[in-house]
Amino acid sequence: MSEHTRPEPPFAAIDADAGPASTASARLAWIAHKLRQTSMRITQAQSVAELRPAALQADALIASLQGHGFGIELTMDLVSELGDQLLARLWCLLAPKDLVDNSCLLVMGSEGRGEQTLKTDQDNGLLLRDGTACDALPEIATSFTAALRDLGYPLCPGGIMLSNDRWRQRATEFRETIRQWCYGPDPEGVMQLAILLDARAVAGDVRLLGDAKAHLWSILPDSDAFFARFASPVGQFDATPGNWWQWLSLRHDEQRQVVDLKKSGSFQIVHGVRALALKHHVDAVSTRERLRELVEHHGMPSALARDVRDALHLLIALRMDHHLRQRRLGQAPDNLVDYRDLGTLEHAQLDSVMAIVKNFRQYLQLHCPFEML
Repeated sequence: MSEHTRPEPPFAAIDADAGPASTASARLAWIAHKLRQTSMRITQAQSVAELRPAALQADALIASLQGHGFGIELTMDLVSELGDQLLARLWCLLAPKDLVDNSCLLVMGSEGRGEQTLKTDQDNGLLLRDGTACDALPEIATSFTAALRDLGYPLCPGGIMLSNDRWRQRATEFRETIRQWCYGPDPEGVMQLAILLDARAVAGDVRLLGDAKAHLWSILPDSDAFFARFASPVGQFDATPGNWWQWLSLRHDEQRQVVDLKKSGSFQIVHGVRALALKHHVDAVSTRERLRELVEHHGMPSALARDVRDALHLLIALRMDHHLRQRRLGQAPDNLVDYRDLGTLEHAQLDSVMAIVKNFRQYLQLHCPFEML
């Protein structure tokens, strides 16, 4: 298949011997077949050009999952599996074996948490073993970032990419960077720390990341002020024009009512859960696993955790639907949803989600009193 060959139409003409295309078993068989096929294309690729068709096929597969009613958890898990394979293969194609063996390629953000659907901004970094030398590393890192962009991963506006030497450090240097994030005067330190907490290894020596996180736990400040400061970004997005909840009652007005699904919803949940995980030294990376551990070992009410998890998954699904709609219309993706574009069920779901977000913020305030800052 050439790099310009178009991927098969989603769920197009499943063979007759697989049964009717409308049956769940046939659809699951189709997914399993396409997943194996895409995975094989990735692992067997010998160049960036050969990775491109696999990236296109992965996008088509994910759009098909959502379009045919498969759960958002399955979608996120498949995106994470294929994304890990794609980045690991790309890194091994571009970096010499000695560099691969003496480094750890990281993904962060929604990729790190396993909560990505469609490709979003690049969030990656590299940890190097002390003493590792590679004169060509800056050029290799730049090529990696450029290749990912070519494969459909937009550049990160915040520069969290291999091409940024801030996210390309040796182990000892990175331990000092972590200390600065915890105790230094830079107000951006807490968000850099948040990025690290979501980091996950996809290639190389995973022990390098494990050692970095172990260092964080060993030096982490133990003060309410620190955890309140860490949680405080949640408070930056607690208002829309007028009143925080006013738009809920105005959704049927003729005037345009817009909600930011990320700032007003998913970020509140993701960062709030991350703050609680940091306070309790929960090493899990995904939000759902953090919630599970917070319930099992740190007293979080199970009903609240369940509501928060379901609210996050609904927000991710709504955001994915919104981005797919924008893609079909040729629009640049954003997170702003107009209430008039939502159906009655989506209205009710979003109302419920925002009530859950409000309750969770109150719980977070009890444990990390960010509103007191």
